[in-house]
Amino acid sequence: MMKQEESKPIYYSIPNTTLKLDDCNSVSFFEFPTHIEATARTYTRHFKTKAEIQRELNYWKRQPYALMGAKGKEIAEKIIALEKELQGRKQTHRPRKKTATTRSTNVASLTRSKQRLVRLIQNNFAVPFALHITMTYAKKKYSYSTVCKDFTCFRKKLCYRFNNLAFIAIYETHKDSSWHIHLILKNCKGVNRELLEKLWKKGKIFLKKFNVKIAPYFGKIDSIAHYPAGARLYTKSRNVIPPIEQKTDIPSFKRKVAEMDCISQEGKSLVVEENGKKRVVVNNFLFQKYSKGNDKKKQD
Repeated sequence: MMKQEESKPIYYSIPNTTLKLDDCNSVSFFEFPTHIEATARTYTRHFKTKAEIQRELNYWKRQPYALMGAKGKEIAEKIIALEKELQGRKQTHRPRKKTATTRSTNVASLTRSKQRLVRLIQNNFAVPFALHITMTYAKKKYSYSTVCKDFTCFRKKLCYRFNNLAFIAIYETHKDSSWHIHLILKNCKGVNRELLEKLWKKGKIFLKKFNVKIAPYFGKIDSIAHYPAGARLYTKSRNVIPPIEQKTDIPSFKRKVAEMDCISQEGKSLVVEENGKKRVVVNNFLFQKYSKGNDKKKQD
């Protein structure tokens, strides 16, 4: 009889309504002009990643340990130990065949792309004079690559007229699968609809002032099946800077947000199953959002 193969562990999350910030051990957060998004965790990693080992190894290799006597011998031993640890952590993986035909196949990658897009918008376009432009086609286009080429041509003309232009362009489809482009701009004083239509030459332009509060809308793109595998949901200029993830302990974070209002909070637990049996909770996550603005009216 053939031995029954054991199934791989299955990880999934469940709601945790009782989790509090004081129950967590560490927190990471993104700070935006209008708010802070934080993720607190109860799990503290007790091992070093390969990247961390490599960084530490590079640091010690830069030290002139050959000229430092007894201390140099200690550094040399650290280097040997780190190299052995790094060698032991290396793994070999079978090359995976790329069978995906659309972006909707890899859900995890798609979720990260949407989240990255929203954070880019929130970090760069929370300014008074940002613009939201919708670029449409007079003759409908159904090819993603054609739309990308058309926008590249338009972008070059626009950047030639506005040297310090910052933009994010999001490719999206209508219900009939034809494409249009959402363009968010700043540093383009003097731009108007007539100029944009002259540069675009493909159809109509709709122009209005951009409100950063609608940024989450662009993370809800539901026409993913129309994006070819590996295609990007958006493109951006180089001066659109991603936010930096900061890490700190719980007391320091509580001092930072002491004067802010917590506008949303959600707790989740990561659980693992193996062979159909539920195992212990691996980690707990508390997702919080703090507003920097204070809309409350001061009482006399």
